Amino acid sequence: MRYKTAMNEAFKPATDKYLEMTGFLETNHLAILHHRLNDFGPECVSCGHLLRTPKASYCANCGTNKQ
Repeated sequence: MRYKTAMNEAFKPATDKYLEMTGFLETNHLAILHHRLNDFGPECVSCGHLLRTPKASYCANCGTNKQ
């Protein structure tokens, strides 16, 4: 049980920030570590959402072609 407590304390800043950014309280630390900003592309020029990959040619959210 000490391991879980130590892991929860170690990842508390990350889980707090994740909750602030997404509104979802993630309790699986590996799920938070799985999502990295480097895996996404730049912001869409139309809607501001991140493109799904750095090589994406259009925005999956609004359909705007990357320019």
